[in-house]
Amino acid sequence: MFVYLWNYIKGYVIVQISGPKIEKLLNGALNDGIYFWDAKKDGDTVILKTTMTGFKELKPIAFRAKSNIMILEKRGLPHINFKYRKRRIFAAGSILFVALFWFLTSFVWLIEIEGNNFLEETDIIASLRDGGYTTGVLKSRLDLREAEEFLISQYNEILWTGINFEGTKLKVQITEAIPKPIIHNETEPTNILATRDGIITYIATSSGIPLVKQGDTVKKGDILVSGALPLNSDVVKDMHYVNSNAAILAKTVYSLEASLPLNKEQKVYLEDYKTTYSIKFFNTQIDFGTKPKSAENVDTLISINQLKLTSMFPLPFYWIRTDKVPYSKTIITRTEEQIIDKLEGALNDNLLKKIGKTGKIVAKEVSYSMHDGIIFGVLNAIVEEDISIEKPINNVSQMVASSKLR
Repeated sequence: MFVYLWNYIKGYVIVQISGPKIEKLLNGALNDGIYFWDAKKDGDTVILKTTMTGFKELKPIAFRAKSNIMILEKRGLPHINFKYRKRRIFAAGSILFVALFWFLTSFVWLIEIEGNNFLEETDIIASLRDGGYTTGVLKSRLDLREAEEFLISQYNEILWTGINFEGTKLKVQITEAIPKPIIHNETEPTNILATRDGIITYIATSSGIPLVKQGDTVKKGDILVSGALPLNSDVVKDMHYVNSNAAILAKTVYSLEASLPLNKEQKVYLEDYKTTYSIKFFNTQIDFGTKPKSAENVDTLISINQLKLTSMFPLPFYWIRTDKVPYSKTIITRTEEQIIDKLEGALNDNLLKKIGKTGKIVAKEVSYSMHDGIIFGVLNAIVEEDISIEKPINNVSQMVASSKLR
């Protein structure tokens, strides 16, 4: 094994010798100290292995023996190096590429958030950055379990999070906690109060004492149903407190305002926009071409494309396109009909937003006026809606104690 390895390192050739005096040729070679091995004879032909030096020394002996000698194959490291001598740069480049790829894929170059419905993705990424879990950090230095605990500690809204590596991405999956519904304690003594001024149109009480009736006018904060029930008899005089429950509707009034000018400033984009390109790697950015001078009436559009070998392997190389689009300002005059349509739509949308899905519009009126080129719209509406809200009765224990003393 050692001899074979040594011959392979030094290099050798497989030689074919043919002629009538093969034995004489081989004996002469042995006498001259020429080294060869694995000699196999087939009639007047011999195939053997020898070094390049041995082959050169065999040639004159073969000539004297009137034999033909030729190389069938060259083997060993020297011959491989000679064969691929023109590809050494390619081989070195391949090795360098593999080493660079391995180095770059040892870092995190992109953070991807999934599962967020209420929290902003940018806020989560900023929190991770503050904790040291960000791009440009070696993956081996990131403890993912600690990152999960850190993120949960930053947000009460996060119920669960799972963080793992996908290539050079840090993939963050979160499950947000469902907002807890408001649970009313049916054993807690409460009053029902009015949330708005209005005229009672309907009231049905299942517990508590109603203090108003249909047609009564109430103010915001008035008690509509009391949870304090007096117990008066010849034997006992006391106060009993209950959780009030009632369905109450009232007519309320909304007055909303909005305005829009007839003349509106509008941008008109010009065709002579300027485009520049940049390459950014890590934190270094190289710009190509001359950047246009900054002007007042210019909008800047920036498109950033990150280099990715695949979707799992984004790299810290970016191709950036910057468009500087100039524009001129012009004044357009809209008609009164156009302004009134926009105002009416905005006022109605605002009213529906305020009354919610349960409110019912009984009547509405919209009026318009113009002053100094501005059209003002006023919407007055009568709405039937639920204006009740439960509030705990304060200091019930003190009130109970004082009533017992009496």
